[in-house]
Parts: sequence; structure tokens; C-alpha cells
Amino acid sequence: MLWKGKKVLITGGTGFIGSWLVEALTDREADITLLVKRDDPIGLDSIKHIRKKIKVVYGDVRDSSVINKAMKDMDMIYHLAAITQVMYAIKNPRETSEVDINGTMNILEALRIENNEAFLIFASTDKVYGEPNYVPIDENHVLDAKSPYDASKLAADRLVQSYHTTYGLKTAISRCSNVIGGRDSNILRALPSFVYFLINNKKPIIRTSGGYIRDYMYVEDAVNALIKLGDKQELTNGHVFNFGTGNATSVIQLAELAIKNFGLHYNYEPVVLNKKATGEIEKQYLSWDKADKILNWKPSVHLEEAVKRSVDWYKNNKWWLQVIEKTSYYYGLNINTIYGIN
Repeated sequence: MLWKGKKVLITGGTGFIGSWLVEALTDREADITLLVKRDDPIGLDSIKHIRKKIKVVYGDVRDSSVINKAMKDMDMIYHLAAITQVMYAIKNPRETSEVDINGTMNILEALRIENNEAFLIFASTDKVYGEPNYVPIDENHVLDAKSPYDASKLAADRLVQSYHTTYGLKTAISRCSNVIGGRDSNILRALPSFVYFLINNKKPIIRTSGGYIRDYMYVEDAVNALIKLGDKQELTNGHVFNFGTGNATSVIQLAELAIKNFGLHYNYEPVVLNKKATGEIEKQYLSWDKADKILNWKPSVHLEEAVKRSVDWYKNNKWWLQVIEKTSYYYGLNINTIYGIN
């Protein structure tokens, strides 16, 4: 697909993965419109370096009138907007459902009624699989979401599939593993929290035992996956694709890599709080065989390099720590309380 001049609407485009997607599509000269909440704590900070190249529509995915207007004449929609703060989602399940489920319904209805020729790419999550029966997890694994965030994403995931089968909407769904990289403002995610403490000359703190197993993929690989879904619509329409590395990594291993990239090799072991984590999945990593066979997609950045690039970004953009603090405050998250700091 030639992206130049293509009209692309992105929800969640100022968020972590979304901002990297916006950057990649501006490089391809797409005509990009972002839907942005007026009270978004990040504001336009994550895309300020490319602000002049994009259009911004202020509104909320829960407002169907805004969505209906924004959807007209679009060639492609990337729907990334969601409540992604898991602790906030657990405390606010109704709002989480309204944003993740009703917001997705508004996108789908606008497509069905206003623009049924546009192609929708929905960013789901590997968390829809729940505790795995086997690993690596493929797309045929049973869907068994655990927490309110996971369940809301699963409901939205199934809605997208149902609108494809029932109304013939053109859709593709990505289920990505844990993504790491610069411009992540979520203090509850492992790597940004480690970097936040290390830059402030403190040991990284692990809220749980550190034994949870995850699949950490670099953000540029995730963005390339999303772009592949749009590039090859004739192959992706109606399909779900996993994207990950297939490599099992514990949280404590990730912390050790972060410490290494700060040059702190001694007397700087992470602090392990051993707190019980509600709704957490013990072990999860993905098979990306389908993406490889159909899309010729594969992860290109090894974990150690991914952590290095991520850490380097935060070191060179220390102002982002204020964005992390602002985002945490917006969601009612006290960093000191969460991480047991007196």
C-alpha cells in the first residue's frame, strides 16, 4: 500500500505506541488526523516534534457524534484508545468498559453507517488469552481474560470480529505482547518504572515477586506490525494476528538489564516488594508464526538492544519524567504509595 496522501484517523495517537505509529506514518507522508481528549494528561507532548504535520480533532471515543464526523472520508482507522492503567481499570471498571467497549462500538457503528469502505485496525492485547494452557500462545488459544481491563479489551476484540462477519466491515486485529520503548508514561509498567527510579538515583522497585514471565517487544517492531496490517489488507482483512518475540523474560531479568544500561553493576539489585498483584497472569509469551507466514513480519530488535534503546531515550529526554508524574496524578496513582516509598 502507498501511504502518501492516505487519510488515516488514529485514536490513542498521543499514547505510547500511538505516538510512534504517528511518527512512522508521517514519514510515509500519510494524511493523519488524531482524536485527542482535551484533558489527556500527555496532551500533545509525545508528538510535539511532528505537530505541524498532523491534524488534531478534540473529542472522546465515548462521544458518537464526534466519532461520526471524524470518520467521514477516512481510508484507514487505527483504534488504539483505551484505559491502559490496569490499577485504575480495576478501581474503575465501569469507566473502563465505557471507554474500551462503548468507544469501540462507536467506532464500528460510525464505520458501518458513515464509511463502510474504510479499513479498521484494532489494537487488542495478548491479555485476552488469560492464563495460558500452553506457550507460546497462538491465535487459536482459548480467550479467557481475567481483569476488568483484559475483559474490556476482549469484548472490544470480539465486537470488531462480529462487525466483520455480520456487516462485512474491513478489519484486522493485532494482539501484541508487552511493548517497551521511549515515550511510555505508565508508571505501572515495568520498564518505565525502573527507568524513573534509576534516573532519580534510586534502586528500581518490583511490586511483585519479579517472577512473572512476559514477552517484551520493542515499540518500533510493534509499529511495523501495525503498518504491515495496513499494507497488506487483502491478506489481513478479517484476521487476528499475534505479534511478539516468543522469548520468555522475567520481570527481574528486565530490571537487571535496565540497571546494566545505567552502568550500575554492583550494589544496585532491584528492591522486590513481593506484593500480590490482582489479575496478573503468571506466564505469557506469544507465537508470531502466523504473522511471519502471512505478512513476512518478524521482530528485528533483540531484548538487550530494545532495553538499551529505551533507556537511552529516557536518558536523553528526562523531561518525560514529568509526563509520567502528571499521568500518574491524573489517574489517581501515588507513585510513593504504589512502590512502598516512605
